[in-house]
Amino acid sequence: MRKFITNPRAITLLLWASMMLIAFPAGAQTQQEPDMSDLEAIYANYLSQQERAEKIAEIEGNKDAVVHEIAAKWNVIAQEKGNDENWYQDALYFLSEKDAESLLLMSEASNWEEFMAAMDGESLKPDFGDPNSELVFYPLSPCRVLDTRLASRWGFNPIPSNGSINVDVSGSEFGQGVPNVANCGVSTDAKAVVINLASVPFSGQGFVTVWPFASARPLAGQLNYSSFINQAAISNSFIVQVCRGCTDEISIYSFPGSTHAVVDVLGYFARPSATPLDITVVSTPITTLTPGPITTLTTPSCPTDYVVTGGGWEETANSTGPVVDDFGPVGTTRWKCTFINESGSNMSVQCRAVCARIPGR
Repeated sequence: MRKFITNPRAITLLLWASMMLIAFPAGAQTQQEPDMSDLEAIYANYLSQQERAEKIAEIEGNKDAVVHEIAAKWNVIAQEKGNDENWYQDALYFLSEKDAESLLLMSEASNWEEFMAAMDGESLKPDFGDPNSELVFYPLSPCRVLDTRLASRWGFNPIPSNGSINVDVSGSEFGQGVPNVANCGVSTDAKAVVINLASVPFSGQGFVTVWPFASARPLAGQLNYSSFINQAAISNSFIVQVCRGCTDEISIYSFPGSTHAVVDVLGYFARPSATPLDITVVSTPITTLTPGPITTLTTPSCPTDYVVTGGGWEETANSTGPVVDDFGPVGTTRWKCTFINESGSNMSVQCRAVCARIPGR
């Protein structure tokens, strides 16, 4: 009597195994054929991969809703961890930049640590003054650091076709090819510089690429030139990262033509300077209040880079004192005081604002 397989799972496994045998004939096998338990493990892995692919596809088709769901799920814990009230909005922006596979990992996280690991350890908002995440721009008066037409280092020659030169923009070679220039003021702590590059075409036409020294040259150009248009100089300004601690800091490449390069530095980016918390007070002139009418005094603005953190008033004459009807900040840099003199005689008062500068500013 013949026995028939009626278990659907077994039938599925055998069919799947048959397809595998067709794809990989027995003559090509060098190992013993797998038993049923091996087939079940392989098939389970196959189903797992299929299920994951379907989840990723579902997220791609409904990404906005998934982003809001993840942000809402972790917002409560984020607040408990000491994040500010803007975390949810910051998270929405951050998560919207992630691909579907990353979002799947975040949705599967069972705790905060797994969630943060799924975000590749990136912080939604770097702490103010973090030297590894925040840079400050320091402007400079335009200062020439390179002119290959005058530079003996390259034999007064232009950048050759499919060739490059390396330049130090903040070290001992400052002013390469530029007489009487010792230093343009770029800090040795600079992480990037703002430069204006002028191309003076020598032969042919092409493009120029500038990038950090000792790193892979990007497949992009910052400037196009042509010697066929009256050999006119063409310039462009941009930011370029510098190689710190290297013999040179930036590289300049030309292709397929040949061109001279003239570089002016306009400023640089570096870590914020540590400055102490600084408090100052700004006041209105001493003002005489006559009995009866309401008088409002508003202080001058706090100094640049300071914000108002409080304020008050002082009576400079007569001890009976006016009634302070209202007081408070005006915007972020001034303070307002409103008085009613009920003493029956003139009084002299002054309104003051307490201004603070945040460390690092």
